[in-house]
Amino acid sequence: MKLLSIQEDEVLRIADHCSKKTMNMFIKVASLFIIEDTCRKSITDDLLEFSDDYSMIKRCCKFIPSRPYRKGEKRL
Repeated sequence: MKLLSIQEDEVLRIADHCSKKTMNMFIKVASLFIIEDTCRKSITDDLLEFSDDYSMIKRCCKFIPSRPYRKGEKRL
């Protein structure tokens, strides 16, 4: 529920919610949640990601293309 409640551009500090004993388990569960969440969403939706040192989880901004994607159209 903590991961679902993270809003866009918000950060969840893992140390604030877990003890040192449970931190590794939380990281493993969060990794599985992020993988499953990524598979269910479109590439342009907002996504969760870990920081480089696995101390925080952040919800990244939604990608908004500057113009609509047109599949199969090529201009010469």
